[in-house]
Amino acid sequence: MAEYKGFFQLSETGNSYLLLCEQKLKVLKVIDITVFGENPVEKCAETINNFLSSSGIPNDDFSLSITIPPEGFSYRYFVLPQLKGKKLEDVVRFEWMRQFPFNEGDAEIKFVPVFKKEKTFVSGFLVKKEFIEKITTPFLQRKIYIESIVPESYTLFTFFPFPLVIVGLNSNRTSSISIIGEKETTILTFCGSEKSLIRSFLRIYRSKWGELPDRVFVYGEDNNVSEILEEFGLKLLTYTMPDYIEFNQPLNLEEQKKILPAIGLAGIVINGLEHPEFSKPEFKSPLKMRNINTIYLSTCIAGVVFLIIFTISSFLHFYHYKKEYQKTSSEITAIFKKSFPDVENVVDPLTQMKEKLTLLRARGKTGKGKLIEFIKALKEDASSAGDVKITEMLFEGGKIILKGQTFSISSIDSFEKKLRERKFREVRLTKTQKSLKEEMYEFEMSVEQ
Repeated sequence: MAEYKGFFQLSETGNSYLLLCEQKLKVLKVIDITVFGENPVEKCAETINNFLSSSGIPNDDFSLSITIPPEGFSYRYFVLPQLKGKKLEDVVRFEWMRQFPFNEGDAEIKFVPVFKKEKTFVSGFLVKKEFIEKITTPFLQRKIYIESIVPESYTLFTFFPFPLVIVGLNSNRTSSISIIGEKETTILTFCGSEKSLIRSFLRIYRSKWGELPDRVFVYGEDNNVSEILEEFGLKLLTYTMPDYIEFNQPLNLEEQKKILPAIGLAGIVINGLEHPEFSKPEFKSPLKMRNINTIYLSTCIAGVVFLIIFTISSFLHFYHYKKEYQKTSSEITAIFKKSFPDVENVVDPLTQMKEKLTLLRARGKTGKGKLIEFIKALKEDASSAGDVKITEMLFEGGKIILKGQTFSISSIDSFEKKLRERKFREVRLTKTQKSLKEEMYEFEMSVEQ
C-alpha cells in the first residue's frame, strides 16, 4: 500500500504552501500544491482532511511535516568543550539560559552538534511550547499525524556544501539570512522589505571573523539582491531540482524557489538526515508507533537470542580448545620426560625442551660434548658391528643411554667392543634380552664421555 506525506511551509505573515506527495521508495511524487493566505494552519488541516476523505486514504497512511517560520524560533551558536549525550544537552540549556534567560517550562530547545578536534560546535534552536501547540492542534484534532517539525532556515542547509550564505527573501513576510562559515554559523531574521539589513549583517560577520563565505544562494518570492551580493563579491549559486522529488505538473525553477523550505524538509525526512526535531512521539500515528515498537522489540529479542547462541557457541569452542590444549600439553610433557628423564621437575615442558636443545647445540659447537662426532662414530660402529640398529638415545646427566636391536648376540659384543676402542670414560652393557615378538635381541648400553 502506498504511503502519503504532506510538507507544510508555514508563514504567519505571507503565503504558506502545502505539498501533498505520494511516496514510492526514496522518491516523492508531488500530487498537489496549495497556497494559503490568512489562517494557514486551519485551512491546511481542512485541505488535508478533505484530501484523505476523498481519496479513501487512512489517516495512518499519511504523515505531515511542518517548517517553523523565521519569526517562530530563536537561534544561538555555541562553541563548547567536547561533550556528548545528556551532558551536552544540559550544558547547551545552561548556556542558553545564562546568555538569554527564559522560563524552562515555556520553551523547547533542540540542537545539532558538530564535533571537531577537542570542541563541539552547536547550532541551537528555541521554540515556545505555545507556538508548537498552536501549529499542531488543528491537525491532531483531525487525527492528522505529524512526523517532523523543523526550523525553516535549517531545511535549506542540505542543498549545498558549506561554507555558504543563504538568503530567504520575501517582501510580504519575515525574511532570513544564514551565514554558514568555518568559524561560526549565524541565522538572522528581518522584515522582508528592509533588504539593506543584509548589507549590515554581512559587514558585521566579516568584521568579526575577517572573511565571508564566497558563495550565496537566494530563495523565496523576491530574489532581487544582486547589487548587495556584488558589493561583497559573492558568487550566486544556481538551484537544481533534487532527485528525490517529482512534480505531476511541471514547475519551473523560479516557482520551486518559493517552496524551497518545503522541498528541503522533504529531503530531510525522506533521506533521514540529522536535524533539530520539535515533533513528539504523541504527534505520530499510534499504529505506526506500535509497528516501530514491535520492530524494536523484535530486533532486541533477535539480539538477545543471538547473544545467547554466541555465548553458548563460544563456551563450547573454549571447552573444545581447552581439552585439545590439555591433550597436547600432556603429549609434550610425555615426550620431554622420555627424552630427558634426568629432569625431575617438569613445569613448562616446551620451554624446558628448548633450553635443553639449546644446551646440546652449544655443547656440540664448543666441543664440550662433541655430540655430532659421537653420533657419527655411533653410526660407523653400528654399521661395522653387523646388523645393529639403534632405536633410542637418551641423555641422563652426563651419560648417554643407547637402546637397540640385532639378530645376533655376537653383534652386541662386537658393537660394545668398538665403542670401548673409542676410549670413552665408560661403556657398559646394562641389559640384554630376547624379543618375544621377533627373532631378535634387544639391548641397552650406558656410555659416558
